[in-house]
Amino acid sequence: MNKKTALTILIVLVIIIILFIGFFLFFQKQSTQQNPVVSAARNFFGGFFPSSQENESSQVNTNNEVPGEINNIIPRLRQISSFPVAGGVMFERKATSSSFLVQEETNKEINSTTTQVIYRFLERSTGHVYETTSRDLSQKRITNTTLPKIYKAFFSLDGNVVVMNYLNNGSIETFLGKINYPVVSTSTIIKETENFANITGNFLPLESFSFTKSKFSDDFIFSNTSYNIQNQDLTNLYLGNLKTPTENKNIFNLNTSEWKIQYLKDGTLALNTKASVVSEGFLYFLNPKDGILKKKLGNTLGLTSLVSPDGKKIFYSYYDSGSTKTVVYDSETKNYTSLDLATIVGDKCVWSQTDNVTVYCALPLNLVRGDFPDSWYQGKYAFNDSFVKINTKDFTIEILMSANTETTINLDAIDLQLSPSEDYLMFINKADLILWSLDIL
Repeated sequence: MNKKTALTILIVLVIIIILFIGFFLFFQKQSTQQNPVVSAARNFFGGFFPSSQENESSQVNTNNEVPGEINNIIPRLRQISSFPVAGGVMFERKATSSSFLVQEETNKEINSTTTQVIYRFLERSTGHVYETTSRDLSQKRITNTTLPKIYKAFFSLDGNVVVMNYLNNGSIETFLGKINYPVVSTSTIIKETENFANITGNFLPLESFSFTKSKFSDDFIFSNTSYNIQNQDLTNLYLGNLKTPTENKNIFNLNTSEWKIQYLKDGTLALNTKASVVSEGFLYFLNPKDGILKKKLGNTLGLTSLVSPDGKKIFYSYYDSGSTKTVVYDSETKNYTSLDLATIVGDKCVWSQTDNVTVYCALPLNLVRGDFPDSWYQGKYAFNDSFVKINTKDFTIEILMSANTETTINLDAIDLQLSPSEDYLMFINKADLILWSLDIL
């Protein structure tokens, strides 16, 4: 036998052996008791033809996540609620959770002993109170007291007292309730447990309009309408405190209804008539202690205003021949400074509570010529906002977030609030009343 014939026979034998082993493995693949020869063959050929099971088990987790755990990323702009809210509050609490969280921008682990911001908010349809934190993406319901169809809610600074406005047979009812946590029977200490808290409280004795709570204390102001001897509307202003809700004092009477009221740091009230392009607006300061009313701005169409906490600066917007203009008035220098931006100041801005200089605003991209703010109030027009930081001393403007850069959802922000350390800006989207938060540091 020559070499060529021998080589041909050897190649044929190798091919036969390979086909035999492959055929054998195909029918023995699911065998529960593996033959050592089969196992050896699989080990040899497995490097070339891995089974699907072996291939799946050999995949590498490129996300560095521990199986069974979630690597929570806190986005800079985050949706806080999954349902329409009537209002919310932010307060701070020492963190006790040891869960691992990462900030999106810095990629740093959040220390479990740091202070966290608590977002507490009320569901419009049920009156249930929920909360989440700056370190947690979940929502936790904390109360089981059902009060349906809440229109507006206000919380105390610590989040433990809530005021709810709602309609009842055509009348506005205002309920002031305290959140009562379950008491552990074996201890004299009140503890927050997994059980729901309940809300108990009292109704305001009068039908209330223009309810406003101070940002600096638990004081509040509200008004109701009566009639004088000439059968004209008379707005009665009442002052109260959330800790003693039934003790309300009538401090002033006005001949005009529908006021937007703002508390200043010293307790002074800034009263702005309801803005409209068809009527002249006015801004007054009222000192509840002496009952003196002082006019600050007036005879201005579409006037909405925001006063600095110390009362020395007034940031306002107004209607001018189809356009919306914004101005900063300094009462010390008597200077009026127009800004090259357009927004509805009284509804889409919030003043810093620490420096009397900084204002944070939602700035609509599409505030075109028109009858604003009326068309916006009536729901005929919706905005898409960017967020800016305005320095009213040197009049510089810093863009915090441009519209649609962090989300594809159009945000029409109202009810802006700052966290106690002013590192988060919370707001409600007017389009669907969903609660959002923006990291502004």
